[in-house]
Amino acid sequence: MVVDENNIRGSIFKVAVPAVVEQLLIMIVGVVSLAFVGHLSNQAVAAVGFINSLFGFIQVFFVALSTGCTVIIARLIGEGDTENAKMAIKECVLIGFAVSSVMAILLIIFAEPVISVFFSGAERSVVEMAAGYFKITLITLPLMFSNIIISGSLRGAGDTKTPMLIANVVNILNIVLSYVLIYGVSIGN
Repeated sequence: MVVDENNIRGSIFKVAVPAVVEQLLIMIVGVVSLAFVGHLSNQAVAAVGFINSLFGFIQVFFVALSTGCTVIIARLIGEGDTENAKMAIKECVLIGFAVSSVMAILLIIFAEPVISVFFSGAERSVVEMAAGYFKITLITLPLMFSNIIISGSLRGAGDTKTPMLIANVVNILNIVLSYVLIYGVSIGN
């Protein structure tokens, strides 16, 4: 059997380019938050920067779960077993949602001690500001990590465009909500 290198290369780019764009869009979410608070104070920038890096650390656990889910889905789809693939997706999302919900509750309760451990040299005012921001962002943790797992499942099924489009929608929502929550909305005079 002769393999056409151009077809293989084209298939790789067709799958890889949306996945790369998705990852860039995910990174932009944190950058937008920093850009919006940049004019407030150095403490606000430090607080948001701390929490962005802490979320990156937390995210590693769910990326690992998502990777496992991606592999299982890809294997089941490759075998033509769509019923078990659907069941595996449901299980992965349920596990991710449950674990991230418990994690969010615990991190909300222990926000300041966690931030103090990770950023021990930070000023007290920055830790307090970061804890407030952390608690607000933790509310979205179960949805964010469900998104990571669902995106991994879609990639396992060979669909890298939908996760890219979802990341784009998340960015648009992040920009709008960040603007409204930071600057407020003026209605009337």
